[in-house]
Amino acid sequence: MRIVDYIYMMMVITFVVLILLLFMAAMASAKRGTCVTFHDVDPSHLDHKMDGDTIAVKDLGPMMLKFRVQDIDTPERADRAAWAIAREFTWEWLHQGPFDIHTCWKPTLDRYVGIISRNGSTLASALAQAGLAK
Repeated sequence: MRIVDYIYMMMVITFVVLILLLFMAAMASAKRGTCVTFHDVDPSHLDHKMDGDTIAVKDLGPMMLKFRVQDIDTPERADRAAWAIAREFTWEWLHQGPFDIHTCWKPTLDRYVGIISRNGSTLASALAQAGLAK
């Protein structure tokens, strides 16, 4: 490979990386301070069972989004039995019909904090009433 070809290739790669970084920065700044509610999310948009206090939803945007349920902390995998019960409870609650997700894009790990609700009731309160809070 000639040195000119190598330099050209590196310039193209650098340009693509810069464009991606600018796009990611624009997305992050657009989300900050902006709250949104996704209304009537169909349960078929759930990606898979996560755990009791985390859901993964596809088709809300260009990529799958993960949400950490606000105001509740359910058992983790280390407590396998309780974790499985909370996970199944959440999956069944979500599949009772369309639900809303309200988020202000507060990040936590690889997720955003959100309030998951249906008809004035929240998933967090349903988990707490079922005794599934840690």
